[in-house]
Amino acid sequence: MAEAMLRHRLEARGIEADVHSAGQLQAGMPMTPETMSALKAHGLDGSAHVSQQATAEMVRETDLILTMTRRHLVRTVGLAVEAFPRAFTLKELVRRGREIGGRGPGQPLDEWLRKAAAGRSAGEMLKDSPEDDIPDPVAEPDLITFEQAANQIEQLVDELVYLIWGRG
Repeated sequence: MAEAMLRHRLEARGIEADVHSAGQLQAGMPMTPETMSALKAHGLDGSAHVSQQATAEMVRETDLILTMTRRHLVRTVGLAVEAFPRAFTLKELVRRGREIGGRGPGQPLDEWLRKAAAGRSAGEMLKDSPEDDIPDPVAEPDLITFEQAANQIEQLVDELVYLIWGRG
């Protein structure tokens, strides 16, 4: 959901970016029908999505890594530890972005991300956190529905786009 929403927001603003989703599960799987339905309710089409596994090379080459949970962040950064300063949960980066303020005009993204990561330790990422994790409606259906997850992700993506790229 986050990939589709972020790509859509950036394309709508004319911002060129490669937005890709990758995880730890089996590659080649389509989006779940529930996820497609939640995206459709937000005007987005997930029917072309096919899962892919994250690789060390992918992680090393990515300018910004966003995960939905700390557990995903730890697994992803475990592929290429040097990526930690530019890897965040979506909620964490928005929270930290609120604290430091949006990226300034002409400020390089990596500089803003370093500022957002200041004072952060890898150890704090080793435990789950309601403050930084978005529950997974597949694994935790008693905590969140697909539509609730979509609404939360959409709000966070919108705020992240504003923090990094301004109002537009």
